[in-house]
Amino acid sequence: MLLDPIERENGSVRIRTVTPGESLTEQSHRATTNINVIVAKARKGIPVHTNQEPYFGDFTSGMDYRENLDKIRDCERDFLSYPPEIRKRFRNDPSQFLDFVLDPANSKELQEMGLTAENTPAIPGSQDETIAPEGEAEAAT
Repeated sequence: MLLDPIERENGSVRIRTVTPGESLTEQSHRATTNINVIVAKARKGIPVHTNQEPYFGDFTSGMDYRENLDKIRDCERDFLSYPPEIRKRFRNDPSQFLDFVLDPANSKELQEMGLTAENTPAIPGSQDETIAPEGEAEAAT
């Protein structure tokens, strides 16, 4: 790489970078990265370049964006109510905690941490029902 100073008429100096030999810039992407081409496609309604393949599915859970966002915020708030030692165990990331809680292989550790329904004190006036794990429902009757 060489620096080529060029003096202008007004006395200022422009520094130009000159690369000797073959350029390493790939010109094959020129059309797809040209802002004028991208804007023209967007105006015509053509999807702009993306590396992600489209995915299809049934997304009719009945919950809208606001309800889902509220549920996420509730989970984050609940996670932040746990002692710092528990939050640190999951790097202060509610999604890591949720993945851990939903894995049945972690039930013993959850119990040791005091986070199972058996260790949770009942909330006075609560009408929530605790769902017993499989097999325990028959034993209770």
